Amino acid sequence: MLLLLLCFFANAQEGTATPSAEQIAIASDLATVDTLVAEARRRLVVGDYVGAKITAREALAQPGPHQSLATYLLAMSLEFDDQLEEALAIYDRMLDEMADTARTQDLQFRRASTLGKMGMFTSALAQLDALGDIAATPSDTVKLQVLRGLWLLESKGGEEEGLQILRDTLNAAAPIDAPSHQAMALGRLVELAANESKTIAFKGGKRKKAKRLATRASLVGVATEQLVPMIQLNSPRWTLPAFLDVGE
Repeated sequence: MLLLLLCFFANAQEGTATPSAEQIAIASDLATVDTLVAEARRRLVVGDYVGAKITAREALAQPGPHQSLATYLLAMSLEFDDQLEEALAIYDRMLDEMADTARTQDLQFRRASTLGKMGMFTSALAQLDALGDIAATPSDTVKLQVLRGLWLLESKGGEEEGLQILRDTLNAAAPIDAPSHQAMALGRLVELAANESKTIAFKGGKRKKAKRLATRASLVGVATEQLVPMIQLNSPRWTLPAFLDVGE
């Protein structure tokens, strides 16, 4: 957008018409909007969701072709900041307004993600199924399979399938493939093993207590084994809670 200003001034130096104040103002507004959208995206990437929301709303206050992207960035910022109902409403509205566009699959995926975060696992899985095979990279595959596995784990009757999907996905994934999603899956496996170990009651005679102690030690060992790959994935958001689960 700044090129517009440069062109105006370059033409002026060559003896052509000097840009009007209105033309300069339009070029400046376009540059400002472009900067706001880029800043909203940057803040979203670094995890400053409040800042991303503020910046996206500032961009939306100005008319122009950037409105769709700024709205999408706002919805994602709301989703990641756990304002899920508001994010879902925006995704739904955008899907109604932008049917069969290049961003439709992205919106459907984000809608599925939001439904999952809201605990609506059956609806989230249905939305994921409706997307079909959209994985364009190994990282996409890991993200989709991890979410599917996690949501199945929380669905009645889907626990075994969910666990198998998570294990198969983690075994096949390279460390560079969606490391945050891999860490999320590992963290859930740690939580399951740690929680199961806590349910073992040390009652009965010495033999029963010894057997239960061995079972608990085995479960804690399973949980602990997941911590090493989690550390290597460098995702502290999921690693710290996993350490706390094992420590308890």
